[in-house]
Amino acid sequence: RRLARCRRDLLDPALADLPVAATAARWGFANPTHFNRVFRDNFGHPPGKYRLTYNGSRASAAGETGTDVLDPGAR
Repeated sequence: RRLARCRRDLLDPALADLPVAATAARWGFANPTHFNRVFRDNFGHPPGKYRLTYNGSRASAAGETGTDVLDPGAR
């Protein structure tokens, strides 16, 4: 659930200026290296690249897997 919340925050345009490490810390990930590894293992990209790739597009509130991103190219 913490990873899903991090993912949601990374995709939120209102939080685009918040550093990835701050997002991770907000949800209890004190070690940025660990967070990057766990995020990448679950969502296929490290968090910074994930944020850039999906450009703040909306993620489905129901999903937790990272495979449910709706229209990643949309703005």
